[in-house]
Amino acid sequence: MVAIHTQTDPNQIARLDWLKVGEVAALIRTGERSVYKAITSGELRAVPINSRGDLRVARSAVQEWLDKQAAVARQKWLEKLAALMEERRKTADTPEREAVSA
Repeated sequence: MVAIHTQTDPNQIARLDWLKVGEVAALIRTGERSVYKAITSGELRAVPINSRGDLRVARSAVQEWLDKQAAVARQKWLEKLAALMEERRKTADTPEREAVSA
């Protein structure tokens, strides 16, 4: 399947309440495939508007999705940071062994 890209003025996208998949991708600077993946996984809400299956996404749904993605990424980052700090604490708490001369 070949994606057809239409050029939409970014200023016009900023004023739209309902966006095409390509417009969502342009707005958040990602590929259409990532947007479709989010829609099919149920992470991003979209509404079919005709029998062909053309989709529209509410601007508010895009913002909710981005907020959730940011929260998930932040949580993962905090978990990695906590693990790194714990590892450093363990390393700092371990007494160094003095070399024994033979």
